[in-house]
Amino acid sequence: RDAVTDDAAMFFKQQEERGVAVRGLYDVAGLRADADFMIWTHAERVEALQATYADFRRTTILGRACAPVWSSVGLHRPAEFNKSHIPAFLAGEEPGAYICVYPFVRSHEWYLLPDDERRR
Repeated sequence: RDAVTDDAAMFFKQQEERGVAVRGLYDVAGLRADADFMIWTHAERVEALQATYADFRRTTILGRACAPVWSSVGLHRPAEFNKSHIPAFLAGEEPGAYICVYPFVRSHEWYLLPDDERRR
């Protein structure tokens, strides 16, 4: 077990040279029927994330032993009405023990609201 942990930790540390940061490795065992852990990485270039993913699966003990069940990519854009709203990972805050991921989809009706109501 230590060999697996050390191998993964060394791999993730090496990804910093590629511009990829590992925000967290989260235990999702018992929260999803099809997964035991989730890795959150971020970078300025999606190509760097793809290369990290491919190398993780190909070169690490853990990557070769696991079967991916879900993958997603996101993009941060400044909020239209509240420029000071910045995600914790971009604001330099330490990662928490848990993560909450939710899609933010605006309806057509939202765009018809007055600016003051959109800011709420």
